[in-house]
Amino acid sequence: MSDSTVELFSYNILEDGTATISGLNNGTGLEDVGYPEARIYDWSNNLYWKYTSNSDWMYFTCDQSSSVSDVDTLWVSNHNFTDTYCSWEYTDDTASWTVGEAWTQTDSTDILKTLGSTQSKRYWRLTVSGAVNPQVGELFMGDGTSFEIQVSPDPTHTWDSSVIWTQSVGGQNYSVKLATKKRRIEYALRVNDAVLATLDTIIANSNDFARPLLVKDLHGDYFLMRFERAPIYRHLNPDLTGVDLNLVEV
Repeated sequence: MSDSTVELFSYNILEDGTATISGLNNGTGLEDVGYPEARIYDWSNNLYWKYTSNSDWMYFTCDQSSSVSDVDTLWVSNHNFTDTYCSWEYTDDTASWTVGEAWTQTDSTDILKTLGSTQSKRYWRLTVSGAVNPQVGELFMGDGTSFEIQVSPDPTHTWDSSVIWTQSVGGQNYSVKLATKKRRIEYALRVNDAVLATLDTIIANSNDFARPLLVKDLHGDYFLMRFERAPIYRHLNPDLTGVDLNLVEV
């Protein structure tokens, strides 16, 4: 057995909730043409929302309405919130907000905040003060499911080079680089029927492998990844199933 885990996040509450972006002095519906609000929850780092303006305060808010899901994780990628003050908050009625995390964002690296325990609240928001021409690639709020990784076979981490090598008629080798290298992980899991059902739900949430997941790998790092291929189920006995999990960064 292993003490290492992989955590899969397959559902962002912004997808089914009412997501809005507003500003203290700018109203609602803040977006540049071609960079709509919906891009903050489209499971893509590269397609981003942006708004060419300055606002004292920006609010990224989600109203879950009557269908309330648990939340304990905030992840924001491809943003330009350097030197801003940020606050992640929640409430049931918008009359008063509870601050889950508050911080000064010192750079443009991915934002990751986790609560000590999951919260089932209707309203969630990320407040940002001091943003100049703000942009966001992905804004995730939700919770994940952890799976214990087996030590045998060894968990592996490789790279997808995104490079095509070819050879000219004269024998000269040259390459075409399509993108930056991407992480690829391969983990072996061993799960009971209840955990297997949870994995099946995660697959369904991914639109049957058609869109990525947010993944926390065994080192505790977070990436958007997709199933490289459908998991292989090995039925070890009536109560236990081995699962080969193969994921690649998008």
